[in-house]
Amino acid sequence: MVAVGERSGRLGEMLSKAALLQEREAQRAARKLAAYAEAGLIVAVAGVVLFLALGVFSPMWELTRLATGR
Repeated sequence: MVAVGERSGRLGEMLSKAALLQEREAQRAARKLAAYAEAGLIVAVAGVVLFLALGVFSPMWELTRLATGR
C-alpha cells in the first residue's frame, strides 16, 4: 500500500487505510484470544469443581459401601 500511495501521490491516505486494517486485525485477534481464554477458564473451573466434588463424595461412597457390607 505504501508503494501505491507513493506512486499515486496519496501516501497519507494509504497509510491511514493500512493503519485501519491493522487495527481491525488486532481487535479481531484480541477478541479471539479472549474467547479462547474464557473457554479455558471454564474448563479449569469445572476441573476444580469435579476434584472437590470427588473429594466430598468419595468418603461418603466408601462409608456406604462399608455399611452395606458390599
